[in-house]
Amino acid sequence: MSDVRRRYFAYGANIIRSEMAERCPAARALGVATLAGWRFAIGAAGYGTILRDPRASVVGLLWSLTPACEAALDEFEAVVGRDLYRKVTLDVAGEPALVYVASDARPGRLQPGYLEPIVAAAEELGFPTQYIEASLRPWLA
Repeated sequence: MSDVRRRYFAYGANIIRSEMAERCPAARALGVATLAGWRFAIGAAGYGTILRDPRASVVGLLWSLTPACEAALDEFEAVVGRDLYRKVTLDVAGEPALVYVASDARPGRLQPGYLEPIVAAAEELGFPTQYIEASLRPWLA
């Protein structure tokens, strides 16, 4: 049972490979993917989230997680206790994937230093320039 893996769609800090390697050494990157019908936003806590928007899409990185990886991410995303994020399953690239969504998605003020490394990782991963410029960079202004 220990090699049962779950697909996970990351769109924020967990697209940064070096940070994921520290949090979840057994996670395997599956590649860049797009989630249709959602858009990137900054939630009340000042961190990334996604909001339903039929005209938009979110670009992220798909991962394959072990149960231990998922437990580590649950802790990192403060799913229990602080209730910062909640877990949902969404269709990404034709298959179900775990996605963390802010528990309080009301617009928030960006946490200093949060988004810059995400933008750099998105560029490094080859996310479409249009997505980076229209969905991520405006939050830095």
